[in-house]
Amino acid sequence: MMKNIKKFFSVLAIALICFFQLTGMPFVTAFAAEVYRVEMDKTYLENAVVSDLPVELAGKIINSRNNYVYGKTLVFTVTSGTDKAEIVNDNELYIHAAGEFTVRASLSDDARVYEEYTCNAVELQFSNVRILSKIEDVTVYTQPIQLMGTATVEGTDFAVAIYKEVCFEVVEGPAEIFVGNFLRFTGAGTVVLKAYSRYDADAYVLKTIEVTDPDVGKDVDTDSQFQQGDLNASQIGCVSSTGLGAGMALLIVCAGMCLKKKNRG
Repeated sequence: MMKNIKKFFSVLAIALICFFQLTGMPFVTAFAAEVYRVEMDKTYLENAVVSDLPVELAGKIINSRNNYVYGKTLVFTVTSGTDKAEIVNDNELYIHAAGEFTVRASLSDDARVYEEYTCNAVELQFSNVRILSKIEDVTVYTQPIQLMGTATVEGTDFAVAIYKEVCFEVVEGPAEIFVGNFLRFTGAGTVVLKAYSRYDADAYVLKTIEVTDPDVGKDVDTDSQFQQGDLNASQIGCVSSTGLGAGMALLIVCAGMCLKKKNRG
């Protein structure tokens, strides 16, 4: 019995050695290597639009246990329709013409692991950008305002919400965009806010906001002033017409402001 078992494993070992020699696959790799898959973020690929503004490509790497993998990177390429789209700076997709093109996301250390998506870009016209948020009677104590906007879209019978997406930029003045789409005022003065189409920077509107300080001329304990932290602050942020996504972060900031004001009282 033992002799037959030894013979079986000897034959199996020879067969495995032949297999690895024919395939060129290292023995350790075959038994110890993790299995990965790639999932691209298709938010802007499913509704691709010809634009001079780039789409920032992103994706996730997932292992065989359905866990996200960190420490690995993706390489993005346009595998077909290169006359219609190109990738610049590693992950910025520029769509130059309407029609089909295919984007691939592959592991940087193993090009055999990838996902592809074929896009069908359309050419649209954007105009009449509007700021929907109520921004008035602003002081240095005004709590962060969630920015919402929309734009008129022409060239399609079915304008999905993403086509109406608007980006905001603080052109000048004491204010900044943080947590994606909230406007925070950092001092008194004149703020110029720009809202423009996510797909056409030439379709925009400007809004001038006067920020006042009600404590000017009063004796104020500056040590008790609420000090706002840098919660991913920047000068630019984009948001769809729904304006959803960062409510919890705003509640945290507002709660801090209310507590400080209560302590002062």
